[in-house]
Amino acid sequence: MDAAAEREGITVASCESEKAATANQTTISTVGKAQNLVSLMVSRCIGISSRRDHSLAQFG
Repeated sequence: MDAAAEREGITVASCESEKAATANQTTISTVGKAQNLVSLMVSRCIGISSRRDHSLAQFG
């Protein structure tokens, strides 16, 4: 009985460990996507700002 309980405990611990690893990977993926979005927004803002400054210089 003790061996069966020990195996069950190992199985539960393994499952919990796998769930934690999956949650960690999901968090890393979400953070990466957020960083990519911020980079894209910043690059677009810089691009818009540069074009606006260039347009103003033409008429200045």
